[in-house]
Amino acid sequence: MKKSILFYIPLLLISSLLLSNRSLAQDSTQWQLPEGAKMRIGKGAVSDITFSPDGTQFAVATSIGIWIYDAKTGAEITLLKQPDGYGKVAFSPDGNVLACATSSNGPGEVQLWDKAAGELITTLPASTGISSLFFFQDGTKLACAGSFGRVHVWEISTETPPVLIADIRLYFQSWSDLWLTELSPDGRFLAITIPNWEDKDFSIQLWDGKTGELLHTLKGHTQSVTALTFSPDSKTLISGDEYETLRVWDTESGNLQSKMRWRGRTSTHALAFSPKDRFLASGHDNAVRLWHYTVGEGQHWDYAIGEYQNIMDLKAHKDSVYRFAFSPDELTLLTASKDGTIIAWDTTTGNRRFTCEGHEQGIQVVLSYQKFHVITHNLDETGDLKAECKAHFGEGVRLADWNDILAYSEAGGSMADFIAELEIPLEYGNPGDMEAIPNTGYRISRNGELRWQGNRHYFFARHDHVKRADFLAHDNIDNYLLSLGSWFGKGGFALCYGDLDSTEPPADPPEPPEVNLSPPGSQLLD
Repeated sequence: MKKSILFYIPLLLISSLLLSNRSLAQDSTQWQLPEGAKMRIGKGAVSDITFSPDGTQFAVATSIGIWIYDAKTGAEITLLKQPDGYGKVAFSPDGNVLACATSSNGPGEVQLWDKAAGELITTLPASTGISSLFFFQDGTKLACAGSFGRVHVWEISTETPPVLIADIRLYFQSWSDLWLTELSPDGRFLAITIPNWEDKDFSIQLWDGKTGELLHTLKGHTQSVTALTFSPDSKTLISGDEYETLRVWDTESGNLQSKMRWRGRTSTHALAFSPKDRFLASGHDNAVRLWHYTVGEGQHWDYAIGEYQNIMDLKAHKDSVYRFAFSPDELTLLTASKDGTIIAWDTTTGNRRFTCEGHEQGIQVVLSYQKFHVITHNLDETGDLKAECKAHFGEGVRLADWNDILAYSEAGGSMADFIAELEIPLEYGNPGDMEAIPNTGYRISRNGELRWQGNRHYFFARHDHVKRADFLAHDNIDNYLLSLGSWFGKGGFALCYGDLDSTEPPADPPEPPEVNLSPPGSQLLD
């Protein structure tokens, strides 16, 4: 008997086959816990949502794994645990396979799970920071696009292992300038934002996803582009920016088809088409706008973009809405918010069907080495971050100080082990090697001060002699260059120090010798 290659929907979906009423009734906080752990706090921040092809379930990719929910009731079915979390998830057209892309924190790969067997059949190496993942409609191909201009396409067969048939790699002068990447459903178009802050030019480049050829440069946005989505037929791209406009582009010609300017400052955090083009959803600070393709004669709405009219605003979230999923029949819209909830809406009436709670990112330890701990969080105020560390982990832990690292090294600690165990990322690789390396950093204080100015935060990362333009200071410790710099934005990683769950605060590190720092954005003065 031939073994189905269509791979892997883990313990996840097989739950629909194997879970008894008793197991379904179990508290989800007890599922698949590490040895010694008693309870899971939170379900992990949502990074992607998708419905199964038959519309009976939906999968939610999070920072701790993938949850499977009942699409009718919102009840939890099971959890596919993944230590580094998942960034994207996609069902095969027949529903037999679940493709899961690892998050940007782990190695770039796509895992394929077999639904019927409940087994991981294969793992496909891919780029990090996967931003698009989907099966082609006929189920014969699987495509993914990475945030650094990489496109992979595999041929999928029921008789043989997946075969990589396309590996497109785009080249840019500065990888750090890449913000958003979206691959069209037919795999032909790859949209990438290229922000130019100095000239206030926030263009979108449209590349051929099959050849790597630059097709069009879409100009017009004067604010940072914050959301992209392709129509199901790949003929249309809609882009939304911070505060100002929504724009509709023809992908074949690159021409602007329509533009809508908001009356007030309205940030667009997410955009999504429904499967049959009937609806468009746009996510904003605490609400969702639902747009309809056609409107009855004589009806008037405040906003319209192209052929889409704003027919209703869905308000229930308390924070930014940043992920969507429409059911196959387009009657249900799932919205995920940074407030930790997923809400199912009736697209006909605008009523709420159910709410799934507990998906706040919160704070959690993802890596530990001796007394150093890497945590993830979704905060932007340093005072809150310090307080939350103690609230979650006890008085015995605090944000790590740069001096803690110096003291560790001076006491004979191995920086090689420190870097390896905490998985400190390289900011840049060899400039001659076009393999992009994420410039993720860990927030850390220097001499007790976490903030530099505005909403910048200190971070550190190892680098190989190619320094960021905005780094503030660097030290050569045991022949490892560790940079201390500043970081904009909300959430991310922080480095903590001390004994978890202890009531005794850790001792302050020894004071370092005085140094002179140049103005913000430049290097340490000699």
